[in-house]
Amino acid sequence: MRRLFLGIFILLSSVLVGQSSTSWMQGNYSHPWADSVLKTLSLKECIAQTMMIPAWSNKSGEHISEVENLITNYKIGGIIFFQGDPMKQVYLINYYQQQSKVPLLIGIDGEWGAAMRLSGLDRFPYQMTMGAMRNDFLLFQVGWAIGEQCKQMGIHINFAPDVDVNTNENNPIIGFRSFGDNAETVAQQSSMIMQGMQAAGIIACAKHFPGHGDTESDSHLDLPLLNHSKERLDSIDLIPFKRTIADGVKSIMVAHLAIPSLESNISIPSSLSPKVVDGLLKTEMGYKGLIITDALNMKGVKKNYGPGYAELQAIKAGNDILCFPENVPKAIDLVYSAILKGDLDSNELKQRVQKILYFKATNGLAGDIKINSSGLYDKLSAIRRNSLIDSVAQFAVTIAKDQNQILPIKPNKKKTIVWQIGNEYKTAWKQAIQDNENIEYYYTNKNAPWTEFDRTIKYINKNYQRAIVSVHDQAIWGAAGRKLGANTINAI
Repeated sequence: MRRLFLGIFILLSSVLVGQSSTSWMQGNYSHPWADSVLKTLSLKECIAQTMMIPAWSNKSGEHISEVENLITNYKIGGIIFFQGDPMKQVYLINYYQQQSKVPLLIGIDGEWGAAMRLSGLDRFPYQMTMGAMRNDFLLFQVGWAIGEQCKQMGIHINFAPDVDVNTNENNPIIGFRSFGDNAETVAQQSSMIMQGMQAAGIIACAKHFPGHGDTESDSHLDLPLLNHSKERLDSIDLIPFKRTIADGVKSIMVAHLAIPSLESNISIPSSLSPKVVDGLLKTEMGYKGLIITDALNMKGVKKNYGPGYAELQAIKAGNDILCFPENVPKAIDLVYSAILKGDLDSNELKQRVQKILYFKATNGLAGDIKINSSGLYDKLSAIRRNSLIDSVAQFAVTIAKDQNQILPIKPNKKKTIVWQIGNEYKTAWKQAIQDNENIEYYYTNKNAPWTEFDRTIKYINKNYQRAIVSVHDQAIWGAAGRKLGANTINAI
């Protein structure tokens, strides 16, 4: 009990610390370190602060040299890391930080923790798993643990949570990444995760504004068309954004979507539309935090905008940080030229850079930024050893229907078989049943022909009085993740 109260005290203390720097919520980005750094930057260096380039820790020395070149010669402002190894990434972060004139804002797309990108780490539960439970304290703890994991590795911003309301079962890219299809529940749960991350000292990021949950195409591959009225967006898709904004989310990522009710020119994605970014998000909704584009290498942008021109339009639209710019030198030159021509206001750009520097300062970049890698794996493992993931799994178990009150299953004299459909591997499910009851076990591959399923059914009916059927290895992406196979359904 003492440990429980100590844990609660630590978490609540973290919340108070995390919320102490909230002047940004009133649009005040003044900070001694940020103010002093801004004075040292040329106009082109200010433009470069908006650039967050991609990096990998599993690529060759040539890639490392390319990243180093963009840091030393173009003074970019941040890096988003993708696939690789935790220890090598920490080494590279320390190395890249040494090369940079201004400390780099380090990001990762870690919706289920750093394991989404890095090998050798435990995965936290998917958001849809957590959406099945009703436990705000556990959600906060997951957010805090993900944030603490990031912080140990020198990551300052995690592009999570996904606050999309998953209202379209044919959505090819959101699905299990969402908490669910109820806007109010998504709002509550995403806010708890967000607050947990920020209590750990990490910038959370609500995405994908103004809502990617009801699309039928993937913005990585095309520009999805969303034919919703503004009223529909207000009543469903924008609810989680309004909630997380009210609760202090420090950044929002804008999606690449064509939304005629917000931007009449459907060739302009929402991420590059002044009506969406400057008009809806900043002016109408009053958002004062960091505004970040979704990756600018995605075809939702590239379909109508070339490298450099997408970045220019993103700045014009009102974004603060440009994620994954494809051509940094060209982008800087185009934005610089637009300022000289009077198409962009240099003072407005500097205000955005002031905001970026403010968030760098208030999230640990104004002090000692070197990551101590000594014992890092043990520290990361300790986050796992608190059984948090197991607790979420327990609370997320859902009974869809139990009309005959069979659950919990009790040992009896009926001859019982467990029939596992999917892929044959050692599952915790199988082991738990065998630990509690002396039963027999049978396996069928989910892709087996119907004749094999039919033969198994006849065998079970002839030899057993009770069957427990378990389905495993369900796909999580695309159409295969939304429905069981026809043979599995018929067999059950």
